[in-house]
Amino acid sequence: MTVARTYFLDRTSAEQLAGLCSNRQDFHLENVEALNPTLARLKALLTESGLICEVIQAPLNPPPGVDDLLNVAAPAFGLLSGLVRAAGWATRPASDVQLRVTSAHSLSVVFANAAK
Repeated sequence: MTVARTYFLDRTSAEQLAGLCSNRQDFHLENVEALNPTLARLKALLTESGLICEVIQAPLNPPPGVDDLLNVAAPAFGLLSGLVRAAGWATRPASDVQLRVTSAHSLSVVFANAAK
């Protein structure tokens, strides 16, 4: 298992960011002040390389949701919720790169094994 390196966007030049994307190794970006323009720039860099990207809102500590309440109330409903989610993931087109927004000022770039 490899450990993804962490970079600070305010200390990373445009050329370094392009190099990180072309290396096709997972990495984290911190100190992202403008999230949407940064995501757009990353998508453009990765699309130029012929990779398919998807943005996922994946906070590290998400608030409890309805599925959490169902898991506590009735395990059968939790199983059903998990099956519905799994079916959704199975029908989603595969992407080469996931841009995971983990907080308001950080994101992770995760490459699929096929893209590495």
